Amino acid sequence: MGRSRAFASLLALAVGGCASAPTPGESVSLNQKATEAYQQGDYGRAREGYTGAMKIHANGKNADGMALNALSLARVEQAAGDSAAAHRALDLVLASPAAPALRAEAAGRKALLHLSASELVPAAEWQARAQALCGTCRAQAAIMNIGARIALADGQHATAAQLAERVLRLPASDETRSEKANAQRILAEAAAAQSPRLAQPAVSAPAKEVR
Repeated sequence: MGRSRAFASLLALAVGGCASAPTPGESVSLNQKATEAYQQGDYGRAREGYTGAMKIHANGKNADGMALNALSLARVEQAAGDSAAAHRALDLVLASPAAPALRAEAAGRKALLHLSASELVPAAEWQARAQALCGTCRAQAAIMNIGARIALADGQHATAAQLAERVLRLPASDETRSEKANAQRILAEAAAAQSPRLAQPAVSAPAKEVR
């Protein structure tokens, strides 16, 4: 979704006259204001803030800073109902030299966007890419749960349960605590989806009429 469109350009901020180049501190300020705007539901102002912060980091060649703001921008675009714009923001992260964990998060979010549109094949492909980029990064539990959700949507209940159980076996940490709770819910959903078939009685031959 949106992959056929050209990626949004990260243009350098114009420096006019004696104006000084933007600083990393300005990026922090823009990010904070954008986050406040997002929390208030002002997606237009949030979009401007995150985009401005991305440009500053691009100028300073801070790939991770740019990626973090692009991930936030994708969240804004998704909340605003523009999945194509969300995909474009995530594609910027994936095309950057940002840390693998950040690119893994971008791939995982693309999987979720496709899943929300019931596009299960690309969802599974992006989830697999996210898993490969992540390895044992701190997002691995969330990425496994995304895979479980895709499997549930595809009717692969046993696969969904296996992935959720893998999440539950991960060491406890701040990153895995909420995902372990999600995994428990996925296990319950997988069991509920299978139980009607498991509980269905075998069809027996009709009894003969006694005369």
